[in-house]
Amino acid sequence: PLALYVLITVVVTWPLALHFGTHVPGDGGDALQNVWNYWWTREAILGGRNPFWTPLLYAPGGAPLYLHTLNLFNGLVSLPVQLLFGLIPAYNTVVFLSFGLAAYFAYLLTAHVSGCRFAGFFGGVVYAFGSYHLAHLLGHMNLLASEWLPAYALCLIAATGARGRRRTLLAAAGVGALLLVTLVDWQYVLFALIFTALYAPLAAVVRRSVAPLVVAAAIGVVWGVAALPLLAPTIAEVRSGIAASPNPVFAGQYSAEPRSFVARGPLQSWREPWRAPVGRAEKVVLIERTLFLGWLPLGLAAAALWRCRRRAVPWAALALPFVLLALGPSLRLGEWA
Repeated sequence: PLALYVLITVVVTWPLALHFGTHVPGDGGDALQNVWNYWWTREAILGGRNPFWTPLLYAPGGAPLYLHTLNLFNGLVSLPVQLLFGLIPAYNTVVFLSFGLAAYFAYLLTAHVSGCRFAGFFGGVVYAFGSYHLAHLLGHMNLLASEWLPAYALCLIAATGARGRRRTLLAAAGVGALLLVTLVDWQYVLFALIFTALYAPLAAVVRRSVAPLVVAAAIGVVWGVAALPLLAPTIAEVRSGIAASPNPVFAGQYSAEPRSFVARGPLQSWREPWRAPVGRAEKVVLIERTLFLGWLPLGLAAAALWRCRRRAVPWAALALPFVLLALGPSLRLGEWA
């Protein structure tokens, strides 16, 4: 269904396809920063330089980019298109790939877990074309590239249920998917590691086997070693104090409210998914709080919990910690916290 997902991407992002070579979706903010990211990746790679350090910022000293949202994977993918057609088509190619691959890997994951390809197709649509993805189409390309999260989850789940050589191959694929997550966004790495820490013990209890724990540990160790060239300088940069400390007020403002999951926000327009009749400052906060799951998916999830409790409850239990994390450091209800 990959081709069908690409077609849905064209419809959902319309009229982007009409302006594929001249315009990028967004509001002129982070989208242009990511255009620079991809240009700099090209310059660094073709010049044989480290893309995670640039002499072009804070000259003459230069600046490290380990904590910058460089999304190197997207930059590398954009290289052939950049060289042939230019930056803007390359950026939009990444947009289409992010939607298409996110839907496809979510399809594979859902079909594997449910045993139903139709459910898999619907799961791909919900994951890739939901409010969260469309909100970050405004320019957060590191967050738009969420395709490797379901790919990693699929490899982890399949590996814990496999044996012999197949288990080894799936675990290796899981390491590869996690490395690709690392080249996109550190937040998504954290999501993947939390999911692993929650899923592996649950699978071990359900299957009465330590195999899921062994698989998860093996993936974690191999990933840690393989990611060390990027992980070590990133940790060093954090410890150096060069980055600003997290602001708890900022964290609170950008966290979800309980209604965020069930109420459609002003950025939910089908015709104008990247615009809203609000000011830029308010829009930024709204983007980060956009988590509406859709009434149909919520209704189907409720029906599953009612009719198929034995299969559905463990997945709901896995989702609950992520819901709590999304709510942030304090519970917010409108202006009340």
